[in-house]
Amino acid sequence: MLGAFPSACGKTNLGMLIPPDTMPGWKVWTIGEDIAWLHVGSDGRLRAINPEAGFFGVVPGTSPKTNRNAYEMIHHDTIYTNVAVTADNEPWWEGRITGTPVTDWQGRPYDKANGPAAHANSASPCRRSRTRPTTT
Repeated sequence: MLGAFPSACGKTNLGMLIPPDTMPGWKVWTIGEDIAWLHVGSDGRLRAINPEAGFFGVVPGTSPKTNRNAYEMIHHDTIYTNVAVTADNEPWWEGRITGTPVTDWQGRPYDKANGPAAHANSASPCRRSRTRPTTT
């Protein structure tokens, strides 16, 4: 599948698909869920690379229930942007099941009156080499 989609529309979730048990033998390979450079070779085959070499997903709403692959992948070796922070110095975003924000995404003590704790476009860039291989 190839397409152009706006921010926070589900590109990363789509790129982390796991075929359901009802589709034995099906596999998913993801070259990139944000940017891919495409080239049609002289043999007519489409070739693509991901210059970012990773996934760049927005985190609001990400949980084990909504995207298990993404949730497990971003628990280590991940750079978070525009997230809130818990008392245990853990990243927090809207939709995260655990923790309570104490510092908002702007570095202020969290106060609901100031708006959401994490920015709507908070993200979790992660190297593709760390992603879990898709299994069937």
